[in-house]
Amino acid sequence: MESNLKRLVILNVFAAFIVAGFGFYYELNLPQQVLEAEAWLEELNIVNDRGETAVLYLLIAVLAGHFLSLFLLYRLSNLGRTLFLITTVSGFATMPFLGYTISSPLYDIIEYCGILLEGALFYSIYFSEAKTLFEKSIPSS
Repeated sequence: MESNLKRLVILNVFAAFIVAGFGFYYELNLPQQVLEAEAWLEELNIVNDRGETAVLYLLIAVLAGHFLSLFLLYRLSNLGRTLFLITTVSGFATMPFLGYTISSPLYDIIEYCGILLEGALFYSIYFSEAKTLFEKSIPSS
């Protein structure tokens, strides 16, 4: 049970790096038509440049906290479990403020696989038998 949970945490870390790496590769190799479409969508963005920068800083902090939570989950820390919940919900809450995006079907598949892994990790740490690894035993008097 413990080794399966640790494997799932490691898979989440690898998935995050794969999503980020493919995202950077995709952004660097966009066709000209897609770049023009992104520029047009940028005009529709309701968040101004100052607000978008603030959301970006918040997202960087959430991402750093998320990797810290994965490290703490690997070490079976109850704080990691709580931090994982907070950073994941915060990350999803900031997404609507990032504006419109264009992505490829392959990137979407990779991103959805990462989301599925996060869901599996959530299930493992809150609803499966592995949740007992995080509960502290209370000494009886």
